[in-house]
Amino acid sequence: MNTEKKFWLLIAAFACLFALGVYSVFRPDKGPIQLIRGPVREIAPGLIAGPYPSRDEVAGLKEKGVQEIISLMDPSMPLEAQIIDVERDAAGKNGIEYLNFPLSFLNLRSDANMERINAAVAHALSSKGKRIYVHCYLGRHRVGVFEEEYRKAEKGGG
Repeated sequence: MNTEKKFWLLIAAFACLFALGVYSVFRPDKGPIQLIRGPVREIAPGLIAGPYPSRDEVAGLKEKGVQEIISLMDPSMPLEAQIIDVERDAAGKNGIEYLNFPLSFLNLRSDANMERINAAVAHALSSKGKRIYVHCYLGRHRVGVFEEEYRKAEKGGG
């Protein structure tokens, strides 16, 4: 095989990998990114936390009795804005209320983030009796801070 063919094969391989990467970022429930998503877990009775739910996963949440989705994703970020729109649409089609408390993932415990987390926690605490799914993109970092603050507030320390 001559050098020019090798070059074009290498370019094609990189293009395929790049396309897979872009697809995975916009579909975190598919491809390689799904391997690093956090687990879906129950924080408290009726309060479930996890990663961004795809359209199919939103329908599954409805089947499990979820009445409300709290997203911690940030619509000012172009990537998250696009998938938030998909999720909001899926929630509406499934009769699930959708709320957004946008958090930056760069400085998780910034004053602005903590203000929004406290508002989300207060909302979740005041929604006893509702089944709620709270999430961020991967269901690890922003949800982790939410979970810590929820547990503190539930014990009366927040």
